[in-house]
Amino acid sequence: MQAWDFFHLGLKNFYKFGSKDNREAQRLFRQAVALDPNLAQAHAFLAYGIVLDMLYFDVKPDDRLLNEAEGLAKEGGAP
Repeated sequence: MQAWDFFHLGLKNFYKFGSKDNREAQRLFRQAVALDPNLAQAHAFLAYGIVLDMLYFDVKPDDRLLNEAEGLAKEGGAP
């Protein structure tokens, strides 16, 4: 599979809006980023998934996760 495939599998899980699904989406987005570091959409959705984990699911917010999300967003081309 290629980065685009992993990205779309991640989207499938991401839009189920559950904690386990969000974690699986993040795993798949990470695969996409590893295969294609220039796939901005994968960076963006991975960053968003990390933030959603802290807002809605059972992950305690911390600076390390926020910094990771911010870095991913910047790598993906966000201003």
